[in-house]
Amino acid sequence: MIRRVRLLQWRSYDTLELDFGPGTTFVVAPNGVGKTSLVLGLAWALFGEHADVDPRACIRAGADIAEAEVTVVLPDGRELTITRQIGRRGRPTVKGRLDGTDVDGSAVVEELERAYEVDLDVAANLSMMLGGGQLASEQPLELKSHLYTAFGVTGLLRAAETAEKLAKEAEKQRAAVRASDQERLADRATVVAQIAVFNGQLRELQLQREHLQAVVREADKERKRAEQVDAYHDQLRRYEANLDDLVVRATQLVSDAVEDADLEQVMRLSRERVERDAELAAEAYAAARGAIAAAGEAIEALTGADAHCPTCLRPIGAEEVMAATTVHENRLHTATEARERYASEQVALRARSAALAELLIRLDSLHPPTPPGVTVDLAAAEAQHAAALEALEAYNQTLGGLQSQVQQLTAQLAADDSIAESQRALHHAYRHEGITAAAAMAFRRAVTEVTETLIEPVATEVTWRWKRLFASGGLTLRSDGTIVREEQGEELGWSTLSDGERIWARIVTHLLVVASSTRLPFVWFDEPLEHLDPQLRHAVAATLATATEGGNPRQLLVTTYEHALARQLADDTLDAALINLRLGQHEGSPGEPHRGETPAVIPARRPTRPARRAS
Repeated sequence: MIRRVRLLQWRSYDTLELDFGPGTTFVVAPNGVGKTSLVLGLAWALFGEHADVDPRACIRAGADIAEAEVTVVLPDGRELTITRQIGRRGRPTVKGRLDGTDVDGSAVVEELERAYEVDLDVAANLSMMLGGGQLASEQPLELKSHLYTAFGVTGLLRAAETAEKLAKEAEKQRAAVRASDQERLADRATVVAQIAVFNGQLRELQLQREHLQAVVREADKERKRAEQVDAYHDQLRRYEANLDDLVVRATQLVSDAVEDADLEQVMRLSRERVERDAELAAEAYAAARGAIAAAGEAIEALTGADAHCPTCLRPIGAEEVMAATTVHENRLHTATEARERYASEQVALRARSAALAELLIRLDSLHPPTPPGVTVDLAAAEAQHAAALEALEAYNQTLGGLQSQVQQLTAQLAADDSIAESQRALHHAYRHEGITAAAAMAFRRAVTEVTETLIEPVATEVTWRWKRLFASGGLTLRSDGTIVREEQGEELGWSTLSDGERIWARIVTHLLVVASSTRLPFVWFDEPLEHLDPQLRHAVAATLATATEGGNPRQLLVTTYEHALARQLADDTLDAALINLRLGQHEGSPGEPHRGETPAVIPARRPTRPARRAS
């Protein structure tokens, strides 16, 4: 039984804490105040990922973490508190406390499944009807798997499915045996003799084939030697072409005829001469630059009012200045021309030296190829290799043909053996098929008989309650957990019921299946009354108000905005109570609630007078 629930930063609530007792509790509030938030928080706190709740979507706007905590009293009297947290990032966390001792999440699951004797996925499905009555009425409960497990027939059902599979396989095997039985059996002695003859021929051919393979290998070696000779001649031609090119270029640089044998010595001597000439040109270039500087200084000394002789440094007259200036200007011109000439000579000589150095490097890296030491005709070697391959291929074809015939005869012997074996297997196949088919039928019949026997009290209760409420019969809960209605001998499915009929059927099915097949002490319904007509709403509400009087379930939680109806039932029913969720207000105060404020929760007093059933 649920004793307490506490929600922090969960959907509509900053904080909410409620205590629950046994019996039916109507949680009343206007739309938008937080009835569904309460049920979702309670479902996630208790069942975690087994409940159909997205906890991250339930974090209150503006908050980073939401928390849901529930305290339940287990059937053996121990108290289990489960606290779950969810942040906007990361995985949810769960902590448990069992009678004051901390336990982990796996222990929480084990304790709940042991206490309620049902998987938590099934428990969450059976103990809650979320989304309002209209949404819940669209699909019936999926009870088949749970009922088979609860009634202990899952093993029988699996055995039936296995037997049916084996029966189908046995049928295929029998059909294959009968088809092969129509083939003709060959003369075994003749086939064996033919195989012996062919095997002898294969041994002789194998010896010839080995000789031919040796011939092919030798021809391949000769062909490769011929390829080496051919490659040598190619390399030699490239070497001679490179050498000829070097001779031509060296002749151009040294301006004289050059022989191959003297090529390196001639180029080295020529490069040494060019380097010496370049050094002489550099010295002449430097002397010209000095003459240019001296002439410039002399002309400068002859310029101006204090003109004097640049050699003897004495003052001179105008006529001497003009004569001396002409002499030094001629020297300046001559020195400038010499500087340009020697500069050009240096560039040309350095370029020529660099070209000779490059040719020497190429000559140093150029080596004649090594002769292979054999003389082989490539065309003849290739022709010999092709002839050897052709002879080997012819023998391979002959050998392959004989091998194919031996394989065919061997396969025929194997097929004959299989056909003979199929004669013996045919009887076994018929027997196997009959046994597995009979076993499948027996297992299916046992499943049907057990489930129909165990579901009959629940089905009878559903039919009786339906007839009492709607004054007509025909509604049946079948052994596979589906609800149907029979009219004039025709079976009508779930979709033929009206919304109100389906809501009522879902509620009654929840309560009866929980009571008959689990130890769940509680059931929660989220707004089951809101889409019913007034008469059916009163009838369903009365059913809910008195649902716990039989003792199972012991606790029922119903959310609704039907305040007057819930108040009446709470006053008139001994096992019913009322909790009024009005955010920021006490019960009965005027005005509209304000979303998001801390709720003032006013539980109604349970009546002290004897209960009377609402009709």
